[in-house]
Amino acid sequence: MEIVQYIQDKLYRNFKEVRLASLCLLKAGDRNMYLVFHFLYLVLKGQGNFI
Repeated sequence: MEIVQYIQDKLYRNFKEVRLASLCLLKAGDRNMYLVFHFLYLVLKGQGNFI
């Protein structure tokens, strides 16, 4: 649960930066990391609708 809390505390406020990072990784050709960041972006975006 600490990881989830960290994500909420550190990344929720900056989910646009997470999205930007995912796009940069995709352009750099690192598809695996892109998928990780894109998943984080979708999770954070989804949480934003409920907060």
